[in-house]
Amino acid sequence: MKRKAKWMASVLALLSFATALFVLPRDYITPASWKKIRVGMTEKEVEDILHSRGQDFEKAEKQLFQLKTGRLIYTDISFEEPVGFTWDDKLDNKVWLGQRGAIGIVFDKEGIVKSRMFQGYRFTESNLIDGLRDWLGW
Repeated sequence: MKRKAKWMASVLALLSFATALFVLPRDYITPASWKKIRVGMTEKEVEDILHSRGQDFEKAEKQLFQLKTGRLIYTDISFEEPVGFTWDDKLDNKVWLGQRGAIGIVFDKEGIVKSRMFQGYRFTESNLIDGLRDWLGW
């Protein structure tokens, strides 16, 4: 009887872990998402791809600075379009922060993508689910 209870507990633990792996929200701030965004798209189309609204550059910069202290390491994964991406203070700069990187978009006055960038980073420590997803390539 004790052996059967141990097996049932093991199976339930495995099912719970697998459920958490598939049910917890995914990170949409990835190079693959960045590649879906095109110059000329509207802000709404970008929000649909990234599943959230962007935040102001200044707010995101403060948040990244707080994360950077000992926990955040920038990676070599970096993309920009057009080459030589720069922030434009006269236009609408938005940033999306994720677990694996940040996407920055400059929108013109009509809310159309003018330029875009992706900067990869990783945390020195990550939780078990994110580590497993990284290892599996999800």
